[in-house]
Amino acid sequence: MGIRSVICGILLVYMVVLLLTAVLSWFPLTYDSPVHKFKKGLDALSEPILAPLRRTIRPVQFGQVGLDLSFLILFLAVFLARQLLCG
Repeated sequence: MGIRSVICGILLVYMVVLLLTAVLSWFPLTYDSPVHKFKKGLDALSEPILAPLRRTIRPVQFGQVGLDLSFLILFLAVFLARQLLCG
């Protein structure tokens, strides 16, 4: 197993982490829920990269609603990196 396939696997796992983070953000979770602990673990993996992007990229405003594009940009960057590297 080469370094390329390891990187491809890591990028795929990170894409899954980002998708799970997005889906779980749509649901209110209580602090005593086991899903909340899982979400905190996902946040620990995604926030170190998302937080600087959120500070740099402002949300797009649609009336009173702000759309956070940093997640979409990160997901697309990881997806494109995986496509270029892994084919």
